[in-house]
Amino acid sequence: MAYELAPQKFYDGQLNIPEKANGIPDIVDEALWAIRIWNGLYNDKDGSVYEGTESDGDPNFIQSVELDPKGDFAWAKTSRAALNYAAVMARTARILKTCKITQQPTYESEEEAALQPKLSADAYLARARKAFEWGVANPPKGLKKSAQYAQQHVTCLAYAAAELYRTTGEKKYHDAFKANVPWGTKTNVSLAVDNTWDLSWAAYAYAFLPDNMADPVYKEQAIASIKKEADMYLVGSGRMAYKFVRHSFAPISWGTGAYQNFCLPIMAMWGLTKDQYYYDWLIRTCDNTLGANPMCLSWVIGIGERTVHAPLHNSRYSPFGKPVNGQQVEGPYMNVGGYNVPETMYPRPSRSNAIMYQFVDAHFAIAMDEGVVNNQSKTMAVFGLLLPDKK
Repeated sequence: MAYELAPQKFYDGQLNIPEKANGIPDIVDEALWAIRIWNGLYNDKDGSVYEGTESDGDPNFIQSVELDPKGDFAWAKTSRAALNYAAVMARTARILKTCKITQQPTYESEEEAALQPKLSADAYLARARKAFEWGVANPPKGLKKSAQYAQQHVTCLAYAAAELYRTTGEKKYHDAFKANVPWGTKTNVSLAVDNTWDLSWAAYAYAFLPDNMADPVYKEQAIASIKKEADMYLVGSGRMAYKFVRHSFAPISWGTGAYQNFCLPIMAMWGLTKDQYYYDWLIRTCDNTLGANPMCLSWVIGIGERTVHAPLHNSRYSPFGKPVNGQQVEGPYMNVGGYNVPETMYPRPSRSNAIMYQFVDAHFAIAMDEGVVNNQSKTMAVFGLLLPDKK
């Protein structure tokens, strides 16, 4: 999303990564690396996709990765997994069409290489089509007309259809999108409703369609839903002494006091309007991450003069015994619980204390010091949008 919003800010060789000379912007390479495990969960025979993976328990606190005895297991195949996968593959294909690829990636084993598609737009688009067809044909059972059915199937179908239509221009995907969204018949639609639906990604995909491809009513209402969500966040956030983008009606909890978790609709509105108002809120949120907060702490190791130093991250078992620079932590936590956190903090934490002052920099404070990749990817995206244009 960040790359498509501002491709002029990203280029090949921008980061010190192994793929920095393959003709693909490095931020896209990072995204491609992140979806490798997802590619392994895709079944090329029928287009089905396993929901994800999970271990059968947490490792202990003194165990390095290579000694972790817990196994990883795949969840069942679901339409949600297939449709979300289809959407991301369609977007991947669209971006790769713009790249002059100079080399294919290398893999650690023949088994891993066999699970990955050839690095080409056509290969990813073929997977997108196949996964979409499987997802449409295999909706979840026993959830018809319920909120869970909308959440697990309908909104995912709309997202995949929008991305496939944006990539291919084929009418069947446009029809599938319009048949599974409330825009066109309803106005003032909320972008997301807790435990019911989340139309965010479907809205982002459709809102950025060229005008000559989009139904003007659907596009206008999708943008209105994004704006409604973004402005709701900013009205509430604007009342805080230390201003950063957060959900106005949700407490500061795991990751919501340090990360850019609620910036996606703000990013979208900036991309759609280029309004400085939204851009300034992205800056303020990054300011909070880097130290403009009540504790004057940078939540990213190695960036700034006062940074956290003890994330829950097994790199501390490396030969140099310290976490890598760039690791971001969850930050303040409303409930102050978790292992020995209350006994470690001084003064002793209380629910009556201001949340943004409640943080303990200790390896075992999971709720405060866990580093989460999908959250940190949003930080990378927002930081990237604030870069100067490539000259």
